[in-house]
Amino acid sequence: MARIDGGEVLIRCLEVEGVRVIFAIPDISYTPILRSADEHGLRIVGSRHESANVHMAEGWARCTGEVAVAMGAMGPGVANIVPGVFTAWIEGFPALVIGT
Repeated sequence: MARIDGGEVLIRCLEVEGVRVIFAIPDISYTPILRSADEHGLRIVGSRHESANVHMAEGWARCTGEVAVAMGAMGPGVANIVPGVFTAWIEGFPALVIGT
């Protein structure tokens, strides 16, 4: 049986849910996720700040009806994503936020 890594498992799960776009600032900590996303044709859209990832994901989901997915790298990246998560929560908008 072929071995797969966590990035492949995550991308397969997102693919099943119909995710086509992930909003993230590319970071070495989630290279397996980025590699698998590329192999499966998922698009990575970057921003200049992690909080913006959530806002952009929310806008994308509102316009397309797809699942909103944003990622933040370990440490300060996850901390920086919190304001976007809080805004989505206050607005009652579901968003999938992944911290690595």
